[in-house]
Amino acid sequence: MKNPVHRLAAAFALLALPMQATASHARTVIANTTVIPISSEGALPGHDIVIEDGRITAVVPHDRARPLEGDTVYDGTDLFAIPGLWDGHTHIASRDGPNRDGEEASVHLEGPEARDTLTRRLDAYLAWGVTSVRDTGMRLDLVPVVRAIEGERPTPRVALSGPLLEGPRHQWSKDVELNLEGPEDAEPAVARLSGAGVDFLKVYGGLNPETLAAVKTAADARGLALAGHIPFTVTTREAVRGGLTDIEHTYVNLIKDCTEAGNGAFGSVLGAWMREGYTGRYTRFLELYDGHDRAQCDALFAELGERGTFVTITPQLDLPLRLVMDEEALAALSPAARGGCRNTLEAQESVAPELEARMMAALRDHYARLAGAGVTLVAGSDAPTDCQGFGRALHKVLELHVALGLSEQDALASATLNAARLVGVADAGYLAEGAQADMVLLTANPLEDITATRAIAAVMRQGAFITR
Repeated sequence: MKNPVHRLAAAFALLALPMQATASHARTVIANTTVIPISSEGALPGHDIVIEDGRITAVVPHDRARPLEGDTVYDGTDLFAIPGLWDGHTHIASRDGPNRDGEEASVHLEGPEARDTLTRRLDAYLAWGVTSVRDTGMRLDLVPVVRAIEGERPTPRVALSGPLLEGPRHQWSKDVELNLEGPEDAEPAVARLSGAGVDFLKVYGGLNPETLAAVKTAADARGLALAGHIPFTVTTREAVRGGLTDIEHTYVNLIKDCTEAGNGAFGSVLGAWMREGYTGRYTRFLELYDGHDRAQCDALFAELGERGTFVTITPQLDLPLRLVMDEEALAALSPAARGGCRNTLEAQESVAPELEARMMAALRDHYARLAGAGVTLVAGSDAPTDCQGFGRALHKVLELHVALGLSEQDALASATLNAARLVGVADAGYLAEGAQADMVLLTANPLEDITATRAIAAVMRQGAFITR
């Protein structure tokens, strides 16, 4: 597709039909467009969206808004308006090429160079219609850098966890961790993160049950939600009953309680991967999935639904990379990321199409059961993990959601309304009166073909069109 920045520049030549402006009034009207509100099913053709002070004040049939003197009116004919997209799981400060021993996982630049890198990545998200991101792990010293960028220029809304909360350091430890030796370390660590202004906390696999409980107590005292990976020594049921409101990634995490491997399920898949490559990894997962106790897991999923638990599903990480990568996507990556991506694609060439099809079928079944139990599914790219490009990758993720059985409506909700609710933003992720005016105008209907999310004509953030 054409670069969305270029589409945006061209769109303003076509869209802008401003009426005479006066200083006494400041409304924006997107006229005669098809609105896909997400908060309700389907689309509203021939509607006007009225915006004041960065907020939608009306979504009404065309001409009912009666443009007023001073309104700026944009012709939305033949366009489709969707809420601004959310990437529910990303790492805007992580290295986008393969790490080497002794190197940091996060952006290792300091000062202006780090700021420039983060700014470019946030700009890329906006260009691809992603008006909000949820960063799930960055160095603590980079949190104020991101906040400063937000205050200086139009950027996506950024929800930050800061460093992830992990157990004692080990050979695979990352520079984005705060390592807790035991429960006594939870309170000072959470206090430190809260003082830095994070929006939520992310826990990781090495926490033991006692430390996880202590983190939850400290988080509750500060009104911070707890999200993350299910710790290796904690069952899924214990984790959600212990306060985990969002589970990052599904895969074996959500079925381990219902398998013969129990808490050792992830380790058994990892071991098969180390010994036998991707074929071993997928084969072992399927052994666990095919053999799991469905009734036991369905009861677990029902409990997740009743508790209002969110799950960020990231299927692109659980399937061969060829499903979401093509030459255009490769060309858009940095040279380091491109090389690492080609290495991964080469390593996955031996995965037989039949095995890929079985993995797709298992995940399709898994997501259908989660959705049927009322679990709220959220889209996330996990960029730059596994060659996922900033902004661009989310669109491929949505296409994969549909390939795995979600309707186009539900796929869009996973990257708009559901993600906004996960972050606790009640007035975003949908297009209706009272909502924040973050939206994307498309030249094709994503409810008919989800690839239309890439046909970007214009991007609006806080009621203003992004023109760069």
